[in-house]
Amino acid sequence: MIIEGIQGVGGINVASAVFLQKIRSLCDQHNAVFIADSVQCGYGRSGKFFSHDHAGVNADIYTMAKGMGNGFPIGGIIIAPKFQPSYGMLGTTFGGNHLACAAALAVLEVIEKENLIANAEAVGNYLMEELRKFPK
Repeated sequence: MIIEGIQGVGGINVASAVFLQKIRSLCDQHNAVFIADSVQCGYGRSGKFFSHDHAGVNADIYTMAKGMGNGFPIGGIIIAPKFQPSYGMLGTTFGGNHLACAAALAVLEVIEKENLIANAEAVGNYLMEELRKFPK
């Protein structure tokens, strides 16, 4: 089951915590893999590292890309310990080159040093609070 925590194409559509928790439960019940598509909404852009974190669920696989290189092309996945990776099993379109990996590491360092995830949460909360003051 592949689920985006926040869909950004065609408007901002946020998956509810109840929905994501139900998906996690059903995946566990039916021995299915929960894949969190975090390509667009990951890397702290939602005020949590992954938008699915707002629901308190853990996915089996997280996909990520856009936020990883801050504009430089790179992509990757994180897999749960229940998967046993082997050489050649996992891959990525833009991963594995030295420049992309250096860019990705620099992004993580800046996120941590400048406390950008907390800043994204604060700015996001402020914007939502102000936007709610407008009538539909």
